[in-house]
Amino acid sequence: MSRPRARHAGNEAARGISISSPSCKKLLYWLLSLSVLWALIINLGAGSSALFDVVGMQQQQQAEDHTHATPNLETTILGLRNSTAHQLQTTKILNGGIINKTMAPDTTTNGGNSSLERNKRMAARSVSLQGATCGAHAIQADPITLPQDVEGSRPPWCLDIPKVDSGPHFLGMILHVRIYAYDKPKLSHLDLAHWLTYHRYAGVEKVYLFDTYLNESEKLTNNAHIRASIQSGFVHYTDFHDVAMADATRPGGRQHLTKVQTPSYTVAQELAVNETRWCAFTDMDEYPFVNSLNDTRPGFFARFIAKKERAMNCITHFQMKNFLVEGGRGDFSKGPMLIQQIPRLDKIESNRLRKQIVRLDAAKEHGVHGSNVNFGNKHVLDEKGIMMKHFWGGRKLDWRRVDELSDEEREKLYGHTTSNDMGGIPEQVLRCF
Repeated sequence: MSRPRARHAGNEAARGISISSPSCKKLLYWLLSLSVLWALIINLGAGSSALFDVVGMQQQQQAEDHTHATPNLETTILGLRNSTAHQLQTTKILNGGIINKTMAPDTTTNGGNSSLERNKRMAARSVSLQGATCGAHAIQADPITLPQDVEGSRPPWCLDIPKVDSGPHFLGMILHVRIYAYDKPKLSHLDLAHWLTYHRYAGVEKVYLFDTYLNESEKLTNNAHIRASIQSGFVHYTDFHDVAMADATRPGGRQHLTKVQTPSYTVAQELAVNETRWCAFTDMDEYPFVNSLNDTRPGFFARFIAKKERAMNCITHFQMKNFLVEGGRGDFSKGPMLIQQIPRLDKIESNRLRKQIVRLDAAKEHGVHGSNVNFGNKHVLDEKGIMMKHFWGGRKLDWRRVDELSDEEREKLYGHTTSNDMGGIPEQVLRCF
């Protein structure tokens, strides 16, 4: 009986293996895999972007998951863009989430769709995330050219002058601030209005302003100049009161840096990433300045960044060196602006607490003095080109003016500082007030 079975098996081998046998299934699996691989190779030129899209979306989702882990702050933003240039732009931040108060139904989406659309946009920029073309799909914008300054008219950098367009923007600023009466630097709402005007003169097109007031009397919108800056479209105002108050009343003490300041940067990234190419992160006592005084014309800051970007290979992160301007304020004979009243500039970089200018499509995670980027190069700007003048120096002198110092203290101060010269910019700013 065994011999006939052997002959039958031999006949089957002669006819071929049965299609249902395990060996045949394995062979078919490999043939199918090779066919798919061959199809991918054939279509690599046309289809590679689709493959990058998947990788890019995964990387972006990981970045968002990390960013959105900020305790007590959900960064679901409703209506990130305002299609009307002169419409009031404000955002109300609650401890549990974000509600946009800008009335623009055609641009408002629910939180889930906002996340989905953001992922789609970032997937479309996945080649950028790979670093292959350094962000070919990033926001494309040139430095703004302000309208001509006509003699006898209000200058185009005044806060109440409507924005020329709603974007895209080449350069923006991100600022979180609280102004209160017992602040030793004596910073005021008028100082902030001066700061905003200075930066509009310097070529900034949009300021993302976060108001961290604790009392209604401190609210930035109490000031007419600041209200005008919001109404003109130059400022996107964010009410960050609830977040600031939650930190101020936190059991165990405040953690302002991690619970208020860096969360404001997370929100600002969401607001700005789809309309602004570069953003600088500074405080209201900090002023970028071209050190050589060879270009203080309107738009000088934006022009400088654009020139540096063109000259360097895939740059996505700049840092400005920090130079303290020392002396207490109060000498109003020199003018009403903070930058006119504090007289002495450090001769060398004061510390390594530099401030950053970041290309937002590359940003991964923001810090106060530097950000992590997904691609591109970082560069520390030489102070011979541009520096960050930090009008903070009153702290080192217990807020005393230079004329209140002893001869010995004054000699020591003059030994490591030089006269602070802002060119003719303060006079141009004050034309608006």
